Amino acid sequence: MNFKVGDKVSVLDVDCSGYITKIMDNTLYVKTDDGFEIPYSFEELVKLDSEILNSSLIFTNPVKEFSKNKSLNNKTRVFKKNRKQSIMVVDLHIDKILNSTKGLKNFDILTIQLETARKKLDFALSKGIKSLIFIHGVGDGVLKLELEYILRSYENFKFFPANFRQYGDGATEVIIL
Repeated sequence: MNFKVGDKVSVLDVDCSGYITKIMDNTLYVKTDDGFEIPYSFEELVKLDSEILNSSLIFTNPVKEFSKNKSLNNKTRVFKKNRKQSIMVVDLHIDKILNSTKGLKNFDILTIQLETARKKLDFALSKGIKSLIFIHGVGDGVLKLELEYILRSYENFKFFPANFRQYGDGATEVIIL
């Protein structure tokens, strides 16, 4: 496939598209619509033609839009606690959200994790799910702190550490009142 600077491309196996900004050796640098420049090999990309560009198949902002196809992917589980209440478990580890993090910086990863949390919260609100478990891991605690900041912005939410025996130290339970 002949690629040139300025071509609109889509990444295989990842919901990401953008424009080629430079080509060096066997590496194509793609600037996504949200401004991130990510290196890819020729085999990882497909050139988009104008008909595809005008269709609704291509997302323009992968950080905001990647979860449209994954709003209830196989990594999110909804369990029935009883007849009237469900609990949704969301694993925010990046390998559970994306197939590849190639070229992403820590900030990009954190942004995607937080966008996933927002989408899942909005989904739970829309479906009447009253309890969520966010598995964020222990690490340095950055994701946990940012998640708590988001949770404080919603009204009628209670959140606290999830059941240690069931989820370990790296999970937060959210109750929607």
